[in-house]
Amino acid sequence: MASVQSVNLARVRANPDAPKKSTGIDKVGTAEAVMVRAPGPMRGGLGSALVGDTIGNQKLHGGDDQAVYAYAREDLDEWQTRLARPLTDGMFGENFTTAGVDVTHARIGERWRVGTDGLLLEVSAPRTPCRTFAAFLDIDGWIKTFTDAGKPGPI
Repeated sequence: MASVQSVNLARVRANPDAPKKSTGIDKVGTAEAVMVRAPGPMRGGLGSALVGDTIGNQKLHGGDDQAVYAYAREDLDEWQTRLARPLTDGMFGENFTTAGVDVTHARIGERWRVGTDGLLLEVSAPRTPCRTFAAFLDIDGWIKTFTDAGKPGPI
């Protein structure tokens, strides 16, 4: 059965790629209900659609077309085996860690109903990995490795 396994919010920290800046890549699950809103434009908007989440670089991330990021627990499990290290929900910077959802084959424009109130989300693009993601995981060549695997998850 398809489900959201965890809703993840940022633990704001120094950006490992640019230590003088902060990042919201480090996300952890919350047991609390999280309000979802339209964040507005990428530049000058609220960043994330999830109240309590943080987008560090709003020049490249966030906004209505990148409001939330979903990643499948099944894909995290494959990476966990491949990288031989534990990967917790939210570790790829995803807001929703799903179970039983084929996020890899999601199509732009596809719509998902999420949560008990039936929140409607629409897939706008695949994730594009960034330098902060690579630096956070501390894996040389991570952007190419992640991209080549073809399991980016949708935003």
